Amino acid sequence: MAAERKVALVTGASRGIGAAIAARLSSDHHVVGTATSEAGARAISESLGDAGQGVVMRVDDDASVSAAFDQLGKGCGMPAIVVNNAGIT
Repeated sequence: MAAERKVALVTGASRGIGAAIAARLSSDHHVVGTATSEAGARAISESLGDAGQGVVMRVDDDASVSAAFDQLGKGCGMPAIVVNNAGIT
């Protein structure tokens, strides 16, 4: 990841609008896309390649959100951009 690339967090990035947003942002930023499953997170990582990564995070679970942000802080850094796209049913 180039030092000048900001981290962009996109929730609900495993499909649909979230995946499209993550793909678009990946040309200018290091994208961290969230999914509710390991399989979804892997799919995001594969889709973004070197431009980003997928992580498991459930936006309706405080412990899951805290764990994901701890992972970000130790890895690529905290996001400068957040797209809160995940839906809750």
